[in-house]
Amino acid sequence: MMIKKMKQIPLLNKIQLFSFCMPLFLLACAAIAIFAIFSYEWKEDLTYRADSLLKTAGYQLTNAEESSTISNQDKEMLTSLLTIQQETVTNTYICLYDESSACQEWSVIHQDGTYSTVSSTALQKIYYQIGRKGVSNNSADFLGFYKENSSYFYTAFIPLTDEDDNIVGGIGMDIAADNLFHHIHKLLAAIITIFVVTAFLLFFYTKITISKYLLPLKEVIWGLQEISSGNLEVELTSHGASDIRMISESLNEMVRKLAMLFTRLSKTSKELGTLSRDIELNSVEEALNEMDNIMNYTKIHRELQRAEKMNAIGQLAASVAHEIRNPMTVVKGFLQIFLAKEHISEEERMYIKLMIEEMNRAETIINDYLSLAKPGIEQTEKIDGQDMIIKVIDLMYSYAMMSKSITFERDIQQVFLRANRSELKQVLINIVKNGIESMQQGGVLSVYLYTKEGYGIFEITDTGIGMTEEELSRLGTAFYSLKEKGTGMGLMVSYQMIEQMKGKIEVESKKGKGTTFKVFIPLY
Repeated sequence: MMIKKMKQIPLLNKIQLFSFCMPLFLLACAAIAIFAIFSYEWKEDLTYRADSLLKTAGYQLTNAEESSTISNQDKEMLTSLLTIQQETVTNTYICLYDESSACQEWSVIHQDGTYSTVSSTALQKIYYQIGRKGVSNNSADFLGFYKENSSYFYTAFIPLTDEDDNIVGGIGMDIAADNLFHHIHKLLAAIITIFVVTAFLLFFYTKITISKYLLPLKEVIWGLQEISSGNLEVELTSHGASDIRMISESLNEMVRKLAMLFTRLSKTSKELGTLSRDIELNSVEEALNEMDNIMNYTKIHRELQRAEKMNAIGQLAASVAHEIRNPMTVVKGFLQIFLAKEHISEEERMYIKLMIEEMNRAETIINDYLSLAKPGIEQTEKIDGQDMIIKVIDLMYSYAMMSKSITFERDIQQVFLRANRSELKQVLINIVKNGIESMQQGGVLSVYLYTKEGYGIFEITDTGIGMTEEELSRLGTAFYSLKEKGTGMGLMVSYQMIEQMKGKIEVESKKGKGTTFKVFIPLY
């Protein structure tokens, strides 16, 4: 959750926060280090002085007369010794080994000069308070700080040894450490005060300084927001920093170009009539919407031009086709009569057959013109698309195998369509035939039928010669064909038929790779 909130903080605020937190973190580390170093040094100083005091007392005891008990003379000597020291020794613990080499009982000399005894078991309380479990007969030095009843003490024990370094007992002291911890607490309070004051000063300094340096960046962000809201009259001030100045100049240049684009777009839209002359484009969103309107207008205008061209061709076909077809029928009939005679030579027979073939080709072209001239009467019915495309493949299979090594691949689903049966079959045959003829060296013709977004889609893909972008853009126009003897009327008629069925044809092609035709027919 914290990370998610951090990501939502604006960039400029993140920079200010980082600029404040990083020095603050280093300052905190320095304060902790200073406190730790001074505390350690002060404690070490007390430890050293206590150690010296213990060693002096131990030396005095081990050089006194050997005995298993502490004499009054020894006690008075220790009392006088501790009295002249600068440390406040509250208790002194002394024990000399008995015959069993153990300390069963310790003598205690108090700060006021009185004496008492304490058992080893009772002394364990001090060991636990400073983190130790006790001192064995052969233990090394034992020392540590502890707190009791709001007072601090430093307690240390060392073994007593004779001339042969044999342990003969032990001596320990409780030294008051209130003065030491008082200084430590004062140091901590001073460091915390300095840290808080410095943090406040650092916060205000960072806020003022960083805000000053980030002002140009804030202005850039403000400029971008103004541009997105449609204000193209904004102009940023060039600042001293080279990188910020470069950004500001680039942004100003972009604003100028956007303003020019908006002006030209408004002028074009008004000329085309997609935008009222009383309305101006004031935002990027409005400009994008208007560009969509222009593209739609261009598309509709192109379709209207195509429809007008088709209409012109249809009228031409209606006025000319019948006049041409009648004499051609007569000529074709006489040629067929001549071809049936037996006395003509083989050369003459070949010429007559060639003329009849060309007459048939001309008749096919005229029929295509007449198809364009027919009124678009919608005669749709429920059609089984799977059955139709399978019949088309069976029909064209022999043509594909006639002179080319072409294989068919198919993935055909059961789809019911609303279309004109004869016209749809004619379109599919035309597209499959074009695909076969484009694969002069053989190849694979893939046929698919599936549904998508309310349409049944016939997808026919060949591995033929393919088309360039320019050739693809001219596809379906009159008198344009990539075949040697083609007229372009076949695809033109196919486009018209599919449009009358409220469908569409999409073509994808790549030169040298092949072509894919997609015929969209409404579902039943």
